[in-house]
Amino acid sequence: MSIEFALQQALYALLTADPALRALINGRVYDRAPKDVEFPYVSFGPSDDDEENLTGVDAGSTAQQIDVWSQDGAGAEEAKRIGGAIRNALHLQDMELVGGSVILMQILSKRHLFDPDGVTTHGIIVVGIDFERD
Repeated sequence: MSIEFALQQALYALLTADPALRALINGRVYDRAPKDVEFPYVSFGPSDDDEENLTGVDAGSTAQQIDVWSQDGAGAEEAKRIGGAIRNALHLQDMELVGGSVILMQILSKRHLFDPDGVTTHGIIVVGIDFERD
């Protein structure tokens, strides 16, 4: 298994285990959302992966986008509450990683915007993870 996929699995485990986030999205966290998905939900977006080889240490970093999707009709409020719960679940938290160890996990940015459909609010949270491979 690639370390990048192991990181996604570990993020999924943290997100689905968090009681505050689960209360907001009822556990709906997807790699790719099903066609007739119920809102609100969270999905994994693109990731940027960098290699770092420091004096014999096999390390790297990932910037993983996590997307929030809301259609509650009240503007960005629901998406921002979900984004806040994601921040609380992940920022500076420890995370178990198959095939390596997480050195630092932090929220790098949060952004909320209205999609062109006029109904959907899209939250974009970028999580930065520095890791070392076993």
